[in-house]
Amino acid sequence: MPPMVAACTLSEAVLVPGEMAAQGLWVRLGNDIDMSHLLPFAVEEGVAFVPGSAFYSHDPDQTTLRPSFVTNSPHVIAKGIQRLSRAIKTCSRQPGQAIVQ
Repeated sequence: MPPMVAACTLSEAVLVPGEMAAQGLWVRLGNDIDMSHLLPFAVEEGVAFVPGSAFYSHDPDQTTLRPSFVTNSPHVIAKGIQRLSRAIKTCSRQPGQAIVQ
C-alpha cells in the first residue's frame, strides 16, 4: 500500500516520511498522543505496532510508531489502518493520560 494512502485514511495529521522500509513505515502523528499509551488501545482493536521511542537512544519522539505490513495483503492492511484509526479516537478521549508531556 502506498504510504500516502495510509496517511489519508488515518487523518490529515499523519505524516509519513518519503522513506519506506522493506517491512514497515515510520509514522509520526501530529496529535501529541504518546504511542506507548496508544498501543493497548490498538491491541484491543486487533492491531499492533512498535512505539517509535524504542528506536531512539536518547530524546525519543513519543509520537512516532512503526507498523509492519510484511505478511499482509493490501486488503488486510486497509482493515488494520481502520482499526488503528479507531484506537486513536478511543485513546484521544482518555483524559490527559495519553498526551506527551
